[in-house]
Amino acid sequence: MDRAPFFSIVVPAHNESQYIAATIDRLLALDYPSTHYEIIVVENGSTDDTLEKIRSYESKGVTALVSEKGVCRARNAGARVVRPEADWVVFLDADILLDSGFLARLAAFLESRTQKGKAYVGGTASLMPFPQTVPMSIMYAVANVTFFFTGATYAGAFFMKREYLTKVTFDEFLQVGEEQSLSKELRTHGKLCFLWSTMVHSSTRRFQNGEAQKIPIWVGMWLFAMIAPYHARITTSIQRRFRYKAIR
Repeated sequence: MDRAPFFSIVVPAHNESQYIAATIDRLLALDYPSTHYEIIVVENGSTDDTLEKIRSYESKGVTALVSEKGVCRARNAGARVVRPEADWVVFLDADILLDSGFLARLAAFLESRTQKGKAYVGGTASLMPFPQTVPMSIMYAVANVTFFFTGATYAGAFFMKREYLTKVTFDEFLQVGEEQSLSKELRTHGKLCFLWSTMVHSSTRRFQNGEAQKIPIWVGMWLFAMIAPYHARITTSIQRRFRYKAIR
């Protein structure tokens, strides 16, 4: 590797006052050259103090943006301002916590595959739950194996080569399955990869605080969007029919 690849990390944040500080703190603490990655956090339509918390990190080099409400609008807004020297863009959800060695692990993985003639245009990483309980660990393990064998991708931990940002964007109509829709388009340009890792931790909040009764709907829509990304818009219509709001 002639130089460390440059990563642009884009994080959409809507009413994330409880989580966003911890997420940014983890990103600032990454064991990776600070000159070779940037952090872009995009607040979109929050009614709490999410934006104020994001802006408190601007003095530490974090880019704070504001977009219209919508996770895909926020991701696209962040993607539009990534630095031209960026090699890869990493999209993370606002409740994703990275271990300090993640970017170094990702850079080494991508470089090793390139040297073996298996260059990729994008991919996803396996997730670990937090807090880590036995039921959640089993559920996430099953999801990781399923994603690996089906080629599906996690929206909360997705990365792609910067050069394809002008060709592929997130469908701003979607709230569920948007990562599968984008992945389908990205695959027309090359292969996607799956990075096995224990360094990416995803909050299990969707299944807490009264959300348990929504699990069947959430899982059903997620599976439909994963298996049939061509019909992801129908999934969003189902979401609206059940008045289920994804936590993004």
